[in-house]
Amino acid sequence: MANEEQLTPLQEEAIENLQMWMRNPTGINLGAALGYTELDISHIVSLAFKMLEEGKLDNARILYEGVHALNPENIDAMVGLGAIYTHQNFPTQAIELFSRVLEEEPEHLFSLLQRGEAYIQENDEDSLSKAVEDFKKIMELDPKAESREAKRALAIINSAREVALEGGTLSEDIKAVTKDLDKK
Repeated sequence: MANEEQLTPLQEEAIENLQMWMRNPTGINLGAALGYTELDISHIVSLAFKMLEEGKLDNARILYEGVHALNPENIDAMVGLGAIYTHQNFPTQAIELFSRVLEEEPEHLFSLLQRGEAYIQENDEDSLSKAVEDFKKIMELDPKAESREAKRALAIINSAREVALEGGTLSEDIKAVTKDLDKK
C-alpha cells in the first residue's frame, strides 16, 4: 500500500472548502472555496484593468476570465471581460455579460454603451434596434451628455445621422434621440 502523505492544515481546509462547493456550488463561489478573499479578487481585477489599459488584451482577458470563474457575480470582472469581448469582436458573449451587469445595476452607463456597441457588431435589424434602446437609455440617464459614455453614444448617433444624410436611412428611434442634438 502506498504511503499517504500528510496534508497541511491549509491543504485540508482547501479540500474541505472544495468539497463543500462541489456539494452546493450555488451556496459559495469557487473563489471563496479556494480561499480567495475579496481583497485577493480585487487585486487580480486591478491587475487585469491595468493590463487592459496597457493594451495587453490577451493577458487581461485571462485574468478577468479567472476572476469570473472564481466569482461569476463579480461586476468588475463581467465589465472588463465584456469590454474585451466587444473589442475582440465576440458580441454575443459581451452582450450576455453586460446584460447580467445591467440586471444588477440598470443605470450602469458603461455597460449600456458597450452592450449597444456589441449589438451594432451583430449587424442585424433587431440588434441595431436594441443598440438604439441602449443609447436612448444613456441619454435619458445623462441628458446633458456630461459623461464620456453619453458623449460616445452621441458620437455613434451622429455617425448614424451622417450616414443617413449621405443617402442611408435613419430610423425614427435615432431621429427621436437626435432631435435635440443641435442644441448640444
